[in-house]
Amino acid sequence: MSENFGMAGKRVIITGASGGIGGATTRLLAQRQAKLVLVDRDSAALHRIAEEVESAGVEVLSIVADVTQESHVVRYVDAAVEHFGGVDGFFNNAGISGQVTPALDLAFEDWKRVIDVNLNGVYLGLKYVGRVMAEQRSGAIVCTGSIASERGLPNTVAYNAAKHGVLGLVRTFAAEIGGQGVRVNAVLPGMIDTQMLRSIAERLMPGVDGAEGAAAAGAASSVMGRVGQPEEIAQVVSFLLSDQASFVQGAGVPVDGGALATMGNTG
Repeated sequence: MSENFGMAGKRVIITGASGGIGGATTRLLAQRQAKLVLVDRDSAALHRIAEEVESAGVEVLSIVADVTQESHVVRYVDAAVEHFGGVDGFFNNAGISGQVTPALDLAFEDWKRVIDVNLNGVYLGLKYVGRVMAEQRSGAIVCTGSIASERGLPNTVAYNAAKHGVLGLVRTFAAEIGGQGVRVNAVLPGMIDTQMLRSIAERLMPGVDGAEGAAAAGAASSVMGRVGQPEEIAQVVSFLLSDQASFVQGAGVPVDGGALATMGNTG
């Protein structure tokens, strides 16, 4: 296997491409010479990440889109097919944390916003990219779940519900289109040092620097005693998108430093 790990020339869509995990995955797949369709609703951030990887000689198509809008999803999928002739990989990654507050106090509007991005947006991506891949009878999809896909975590009820739903979507789509040559899996990050985690830490630990709070959260949740890095998620996403994962189907793969395996243990 070459240093590109089988990703050279693969046509890959990444949503949430300018975020912590999305950006790390964009950079890694660019290094591995994939052809990239970068999707984000933040046009300035999208422009920066697109310029960065284009400067390395990678073919990039960048599209400003809101994953909660069906017409936007259709547009980015159609643009990818028109530009590259098909889609080999899809990192269905865009997401938000939402309000950090007890479930009894969460405003319904805040609930709906998180569900819209983190669940409805994932479904729409699966639906329209899945159609393309099923028709071409090949492709690999990776959705971003979370350790919150498997556990109930306090103060993030909408995020938890959506991430549980992501696993349901992954398993259902795997069952329905897996026989047509399409693999559908999820990556389940634990405490990863992103701006999202730092912002949550600042809200839960007033007066504590976000980076310090993220590091503390990572150390407390992982048996490895540290916070994870976005690049560590990107490595697993790249594997799941590649032919090296040819018999991995309908799985939720934790990348969490052992958090799910040991959560609740005090010894």
